[in-house]
Amino acid sequence: MTPAITSPLSQQQVHQWHSAFLQLNQARLECARSLMTSRQQIVLDVLPLLLHLNHQQLPGFIDHQVPCGIAHYNASAQQLQSLQSIARGVQPPRGFSNRQITGLYLMGSMGSLAQARSSDLDVWLCCDESLDNGQLSALGKKCQLIERWAQSQNVELHFS
Repeated sequence: MTPAITSPLSQQQVHQWHSAFLQLNQARLECARSLMTSRQQIVLDVLPLLLHLNHQQLPGFIDHQVPCGIAHYNASAQQLQSLQSIARGVQPPRGFSNRQITGLYLMGSMGSLAQARSSDLDVWLCCDESLDNGQLSALGKKCQLIERWAQSQNVELHFS
């Protein structure tokens, strides 16, 4: 059997795939938001900010040593507006360089045909591999506090 000859991907093709992925992701978020109450939408909007920032006015705050910061994340205008509804005056700092979270992914039925008003938010949290056990434990406690806060907003949220 002769191996298939593959040509390297062009930058243009990679850019097209990336753009298509972002458009699909945005459509899924809009679909998810359309089935949520306004309080549930706020939870969805601020979720990345609760992990990106480590501020005493935000749900999930333990202390200033808890790992935070999501790599390559920039909050949208909608997310910042929702942040103001739960913690007036809190803003992401300029030049923020702390990026100990490598990814935050919404999993499960959200934004799919299987989504219902009662669907929960299943979140996959990926961390920098240099975090030690103490830092991972502190981040786990923060996630538990965020889950409890979300429950108080009538949102079932689970971190993995």
